[in-house]
Amino acid sequence: MRTRLVVILLIAAGVSAGAQAGTNEVPVIDAGMGSCTAVITVMDSGHHAIYKANISTRIRSGFAGMKKLDLEVGTNVDGKAQFMGLPERPRDVLQFTADYEGRSNTVLLDSQKDCHATLSVFLPDKPVAADK
Repeated sequence: MRTRLVVILLIAAGVSAGAQAGTNEVPVIDAGMGSCTAVITVMDSGHHAIYKANISTRIRSGFAGMKKLDLEVGTNVDGKAQFMGLPERPRDVLQFTADYEGRSNTVLLDSQKDCHATLSVFLPDKPVAADK
């Protein structure tokens, strides 16, 4: 009887853990320009993940960089977001800017050197003052 109770509790714990794991899916946006990827984690200075931070980038292509593709995605509860389909040979180094409640920071990616990157962006504790 006691063994059955333990097995039932373990099964119930596994089901609830599986349900929670599905809610932490990493948001993905696809540029459709190549096979490179970037997984970006946004954190504060205490290394805590920031939920609902926006990460944006602009990819220039074509003659003289006339074509522009702006991408933006929000982070999940783990502070993560993924960019897929990034070009292998971008015109410029890719700049990813993370913003949250007036705080922002930028991280660079050279996809020619690191086509499948994992990057971390640390946001300052206080909002950045706007230049007047």
